[in-house]
Amino acid sequence: MFTLTPTAPPTLKMVWCGGPKSVTAPAVSMTDTSGANAIIWMVGTDDMLHGHDAENGTEIFAGAGGLIPGVQHFQSAIVAHGRVFVVGTRVYAFTPG
Repeated sequence: MFTLTPTAPPTLKMVWCGGPKSVTAPAVSMTDTSGANAIIWMVGTDDMLHGHDAENGTEIFAGAGGLIPGVQHFQSAIVAHGRVFVVGTRVYAFTPG
């Protein structure tokens, strides 16, 4: 995870590096438009959904309910209406909490 500081010139700083082994693009959710409580969501190569605190990389969600059958490893999670969706053999909706 990186932060971008709006200076002249802009500066890029690595904040943390890690997470599950994944070949998907991450999805991001947050509790409000200011970016509070951002969570980075990834589908791991273990066929589970993982959520990490965007500020420090701490895993805060690890596949509640277990494996997602039929999920493709190139597939990203979708965040909408307070849920995280992943498509496998059917559509799975996770409600972080």
